[in-house]
Amino acid sequence: MWKGNIPWDREVEDNLKLEFLKWFEGLISLKLSVRRCFSPIISGQHNLSIHTFCDASQFAYAAAVFVRIEYSGVVHVNLLAAKSRVAPVKTIIIPRLDFLAATMRAQLCRSVLSALQWDNVNSHYWTDSTTVSSWNQREKLWSLFVNDRIQEVRELTDPTSGKHLPGVHNPADLPSRGCSAHQLLCSRLWEGPI
Repeated sequence: MWKGNIPWDREVEDNLKLEFLKWFEGLISLKLSVRRCFSPIISGQHNLSIHTFCDASQFAYAAAVFVRIEYSGVVHVNLLAAKSRVAPVKTIIIPRLDFLAATMRAQLCRSVLSALQWDNVNSHYWTDSTTVSSWNQREKLWSLFVNDRIQEVRELTDPTSGKHLPGVHNPADLPSRGCSAHQLLCSRLWEGPI
């Protein structure tokens, strides 16, 4: 509707109206339960790490932060925070959207770590974008857009903690592409990556 410059007081076309109503009905039937306590009772040795993922598509870009706690041979993974934004109306190439996602990933992770007051936790930053992975490692003068985002990501994260993973294993893939309520429930996104 925004791209079509449809005024707010004009009735929506039937196909858009039906698409919205279908989405809304799925949303109403969505019964979702997410554990609020992410930290199991821990006694003795444990290993705690933060894993932050990002992804972008032509529709949106997203980031998700997970905590991974391992103790006594048992691993618990919980979603701590997620954020997504609709891609700008002006068409932007996917690598640039990937840089927006990587910047949002770094900001979101920093915000979570600050809120939890975790200063020395082992952090990992994941993306399925080979462009973001390789450009973040290289020392080169980029265009202003890319350079500004790389500098911010480097200030907020350790460039050596960036990792690559296939898109099918990226939990930020779902919110960057959108999904129905049923797809969200089947994905169990809040339980962590596959």
